[in-house]
Amino acid sequence: APPHSYDFDDPSLPKVGSKVKHLTYGVGTVVGYEGAASDRKVTVDFGGNIPKKFILKFANLQRC
Repeated sequence: APPHSYDFDDPSLPKVGSKVKHLTYGVGTVVGYEGAASDRKVTVDFGGNIPKKFILKFANLQRC
């Protein structure tokens, strides 16, 4: 699947609190975003002690 380019107004942007799936880490919960649209980072809690931070357009997250 091609990488996604998200904008905060984009309805395809997973909302904070929503569940997403990552190929390596499994299912997690979106806990926040930071940065401009071109290099926005998403933070996802997969149930460990330290949430994982990804560059959103390369994260290849899928909605659950």
